[in-house]
Amino acid sequence: MARKFTDRSGTAWVVEREHGRHELVFRPVHGEQGDEKVAPLPSHSHNQDPYELSDSELQRFLDRATPRYRKPKGPTPF
Repeated sequence: MARKFTDRSGTAWVVEREHGRHELVFRPVHGEQGDEKVAPLPSHSHNQDPYELSDSELQRFLDRATPRYRKPKGPTPF
């Protein structure tokens, strides 16, 4: 299930836990600037739904989140 969340800077995100993955995915709401980010869930939270988390907990996860897709660091060796 997805949940909308607005961070402390005013950016709106859609937050969801992907099925079978132990991480939260933060996607900017349509029209917002930014890239998708992922934050791992601690082992005791693997079954938590984003609706069960408070805004302050979601903000902490977003603060620790990393970009979902990373750009290659240099030219390919092939």
